[in-house]
This record gives sequence, C-alpha cells and structure tokens, in this order.
Amino acid sequence: MTFFHVLVKFKSAPDKARCVFSDLSRKDLESKFLKPYRAGRSTLSGAEVIETGNIAWTQIMETERGTAEELKDIQAKSWKDIEEFNRNSSVVLISAGHGYDAEDIVDAGNDVTSQFITSPPGEGSSVIIKIMNHQWVIAVIGGLIVAGLAAWLRWA
Repeated sequence: MTFFHVLVKFKSAPDKARCVFSDLSRKDLESKFLKPYRAGRSTLSGAEVIETGNIAWTQIMETERGTAEELKDIQAKSWKDIEEFNRNSSVVLISAGHGYDAEDIVDAGNDVTSQFITSPPGEGSSVIIKIMNHQWVIAVIGGLIVAGLAAWLRWA
C-alpha cells in the first residue's frame, strides 16, 4: 500500500512548509484534499480549517510506508551522517539531526504533485461547473424559474 502526504505553504508564511495531511490513501487524498482544493473550498485537517485560497505552494509526497516508519529511517540516517561527520572532522557537530517533524517526510518519498495538481486552488473545476456557478447565470436561471412558476400558477 502507498501513503500520500500533503505539504503546503500558506501565503501568510511562504517560507515554512507544513504537513497538513499524512498517511492518506489515494481515496482519502481525493476526498479530503484534492476535491476541496480544486473547488477552492476549505477543508478540515484535524481541528484546523484549511482555506485552500490561502495556499501559495503545494507538494504531495508518496511513500511505501507510514510516516512513523519513514521518519525513523530518516532519523537513523541523520544520526549516521552526523557520526560520520564527527569522525572525519576536526569540528564536532552537536545536533539531534532531522526526521522529527512531519515535514521531513519529503526526504523519504517521491514527489507526485504533478500527477494530481495542475492548477491553483479553485481553478480545477470543469468549465461547465464554473459557468453554472457564475452569479449572472444563477440570476438568469433563478429569474426563469420564478417566471415559469408565476405563469404556471397564473400569477402574471
């Protein structure tokens, strides 16, 4: 089974990526993130409301294992790199390494963003849906419905 992880940068903090969804199945990725993203609607990540219109950058990572397992491997590799650096250097590096934040999942998976996202938030709907949701189309159709009801009820 593969797992999907969604990282975003918000317009209010464009330098900091945040992992807003992790360990999603393909079906969950579609329902929890991609549908709201394409429609420009907000979505819920835990207890936090994610306004897709505030997203400046998105990355979708795919891994073969869940976040906990992948991060353990990243931590182990990080420790190994630090130990090797300390053995081969006259300077001692003191660090916990990385692999402790959900955002570190980018070091474990494959970037599959382009397979799922091809447009900014709210611009992924079909042309027909965009036209049907336009305020003028809604007003005209609403007017026609009211006129049809009035004629049917012989109000006019």
